Amino acid sequence: MNDWLALSPGRWSKRLSFPADTTIHVPAEDGRLWSAVVPVGTVWQPAMVRANFLIVEHAGRFTLLTPFEDRPAFANWQLRRTASTHEIDWEQKLAACLPGRETAPPPGWTEQVFASRDAAVTAYRNWMVRAFPQPPRFRPDWAARIPGCVMLQLWAGTGEIDHTLDELVDLMAAMHAAGVPPDTLVYFWGWFAPFDTKYPEFWPAPEVGGESAMRRVIAAARRFGYRLMPHTNHHGYNADVPGFADFAADQTTDAEGNKLGWREAGEPPIEYLRPNSARWRAHHIARMKRFVDAFPVDAIFWDQYGFMPDDPQCDFSREAHVFSGELQAALPRLLITSELFNERIHDMAVWMQWGTPWCGLPVREEMPHTDLIGALFGPLFATTFGHQGTPAAVPVPHTWPSYYWFIDHHGSPREALRHAEAWHRSVGCVPSVRVNFRAHGLDPVARAVLCGQPWPA
Repeated sequence: MNDWLALSPGRWSKRLSFPADTTIHVPAEDGRLWSAVVPVGTVWQPAMVRANFLIVEHAGRFTLLTPFEDRPAFANWQLRRTASTHEIDWEQKLAACLPGRETAPPPGWTEQVFASRDAAVTAYRNWMVRAFPQPPRFRPDWAARIPGCVMLQLWAGTGEIDHTLDELVDLMAAMHAAGVPPDTLVYFWGWFAPFDTKYPEFWPAPEVGGESAMRRVIAAARRFGYRLMPHTNHHGYNADVPGFADFAADQTTDAEGNKLGWREAGEPPIEYLRPNSARWRAHHIARMKRFVDAFPVDAIFWDQYGFMPDDPQCDFSREAHVFSGELQAALPRLLITSELFNERIHDMAVWMQWGTPWCGLPVREEMPHTDLIGALFGPLFATTFGHQGTPAAVPVPHTWPSYYWFIDHHGSPREALRHAEAWHRSVGCVPSVRVNFRAHGLDPVARAVLCGQPWPA
């Protein structure tokens, strides 16, 4: 029944109720199950909706609930557990950038019953790829062969240098000696400035070895067959970088006009710029091309590409593709990877898995992980790798605050990594691990993770 309640122009809601023995499959954050094990009184509003549907499992039937909304729009859910029911408030809001939203009709509504969860997922995916066709991006043959991902911090956002580029060379030599297979992703950050600062000035910092050391990194990766993936950011500009004032008018806002950026305690602030600014795209791409032409890395991590705020002056679901398309045209043999894939932005071949507790979200043991996200998007990707917050099995210094509370929650770095790797396996993500090479070398657990071997006792 299409019984949407109008809340304001372009915004509607409906309330749904299901028996307490129902299980609800939620494609938000890292994919969660909401069921009878959720304590009575719990209220949850997911931080990120990746796809606009829910699957309700009850008495062996799987009902797909969705508006099949292809207009620029946002879905928000609030789930509540009562003594006898699961209550859901489902809100649909047309994007502030959509012309005519004030007089637009309400969304549709569909309830389809399937014999299995995967059949319901397949039905939604089939609609999704028709509704939101994705422009092709470079997908090298080796992308499907990526066996794992190792992560290394060079210059910390707090200012300390944990590793240099030459230590990255030594790490790859140690990986090769330990039998870590070729095509492993080598993901590193803090290579042009302290992490998350000086965007978009992409050039090897003298403090970590500079141009000559980066050339040694390129040579070592080619010698050992590893795939380099330095960290960048697709829309970030730090306000203290010369030239920011020239782009201040292009800063992303929310629907109320508040300027958006990264604002987390203990981490450097970043300002976000709109992808529909042609001058910003040209400025960014020129700096990226200068770096990649001089230092031919295999891939770049283009942070936060799937970010979709409700900006009245920009349709991110369209303009993000314009930006990535222009970057790909400038660097046609570069694998572009990022995070925050969703039903409207999922054009890349390789993605980081975001949404887990080690990304900074609360640990919710009462809402188990599900492989729903992998089931929906996995057939569209070559592979996925772990989030930057994936733990090391050994202590690491000078990282962001949310990293440490996840370690503390599980009692040790090793147990935190065990938890992360179990989830990575469940969603088809390649084994991923951070290392502290300066203090611990290629530690035995990291070696086992990257070589696909049992962990040492």
